[in-house]
Amino acid sequence: MVSKQMPNWLKGLLSGIVAAIAQLNPVVWALFILIGLDIISGFLRAFITKSVSSDVSLRGMAKKSFILILVGLAGVIQRFLIAGTLPVDLIVGTAGFFCVTEIISILENASACGIAVPPVLVDVLRDKHADRNGQS
Repeated sequence: MVSKQMPNWLKGLLSGIVAAIAQLNPVVWALFILIGLDIISGFLRAFITKSVSSDVSLRGMAKKSFILILVGLAGVIQRFLIAGTLPVDLIVGTAGFFCVTEIISILENASACGIAVPPVLVDVLRDKHADRNGQS
């Protein structure tokens, strides 16, 4: 009889991944959730506006992947290169910046689907994003 148990090395790997994810900062968790919501809202927008494009989807997924790479890079810089020398949390700042961009994207997708979005909300988020992006 063949055993269908998971190998010990795989159990250890999965346990390590779960432990690492469980220790993520809440702002990084928020970014993961917002990325997921943005992907869903993008698919809904494409379906409703009848503009489904694999090229646009692929570019969007590549951008989301790059966002996660940049947050990871901020973590590496903060942890190993400048540990304890900054008065701010580089990971939280980077993830927070991208949270705002994801929220703006979700609102844009809703608006493109014909859902009324309060203009004041869009304006405030755009202003916050411009301030963080160094624009006037």
